[in-house]
Amino acid sequence: MKRAPLIGVTSDIEASPGGKPPRPFYILDSTTFDALRAEDAAPVMLPHEVGQIPRYLEALDGIVISGGGYQFPHPDLFGAGADGADAPEKLNRAAFERALITAAIAADLPLLGVCGGFQMLNAVCGGKLIVSLAASRPSEIQHRQTESYAEGTHTIHAEPGSDFASWFGPEAALVNSKHSQGVIEVGPRARVAARAPDGLVEAIEVPQRRFALGVQWHPEFHITPSDRRIFERFVGAARGR
Repeated sequence: MKRAPLIGVTSDIEASPGGKPPRPFYILDSTTFDALRAEDAAPVMLPHEVGQIPRYLEALDGIVISGGGYQFPHPDLFGAGADGADAPEKLNRAAFERALITAAIAADLPLLGVCGGFQMLNAVCGGKLIVSLAASRPSEIQHRQTESYAEGTHTIHAEPGSDFASWFGPEAALVNSKHSQGVIEVGPRARVAARAPDGLVEAIEVPQRRFALGVQWHPEFHITPSDRRIFERFVGAARGR
């Protein structure tokens, strides 16, 4: 029997001062694991250890950079306006994910960035992020919805001519949206793959890679069949490797 593709998923990390002893905990919404298992992949969580990245790449068939976790955007990622007051474990996560994405792209390992992972992918590709969309880029589109992740709040359109458009389709797709930060300039090593109706970049891809896609929304909740298609293509690329 052919083995299932092994997919590494980065996690968030939170300090627990009330622990005995106080210590950080790796955490991850199980929905991401559910979406990967639905495509017959075998997901595993990746500790934030830069020194282990070569071993991760040797063992894995694909990587998901998960969302969340950057409550205090760091100047290294967000430039002027970021307070840099994040906890050490959060900064370690950012450094790890930056190094992991860089290595995965170089190795042509299938890569999917979700929400914060999309923003980190853009930063690695030389793009610019913004700390507060609401303050700096007012829009009628609700980019930080109050509803559940399981509900959609606005649509996205695939960018004509992108690889993403060739399999995602030309129709508008409803997505969920829970982000305060965002991409204001796509890096020179990436290109736009999708936009919201107000023009905000919602997905990017790295050209000439087997699969290297970042999306601002959370497709693991399968709001529409289009969300599942993302995981089908990602796992398919990992399986092909």
